[in-house]
Amino acid sequence: MSERKGKLSTIKIKIITFLCMGEASFKEIKDNVNLSTDSLKFHLADLQADGIVEITKKRYHLTKEGLLLCNEYSRTNVR
Repeated sequence: MSERKGKLSTIKIKIITFLCMGEASFKEIKDNVNLSTDSLKFHLADLQADGIVEITKKRYHLTKEGLLLCNEYSRTNVR
């Protein structure tokens, strides 16, 4: 993974935490994270390249690595 947890951008963290709730379409992510189409494409491509997000049948979901990050972020944000 080219970006470690501490180096993920705020936008990528928002995408990961949104996908913690389950798979979502591009439009659902875009509406929730409030990004332009091009910006979201860029960040999702990075997250896919880093093995954090996968796409199946036009729905994005977290990989095992992404789920681990999700668990770490949810524990960090509970405090």
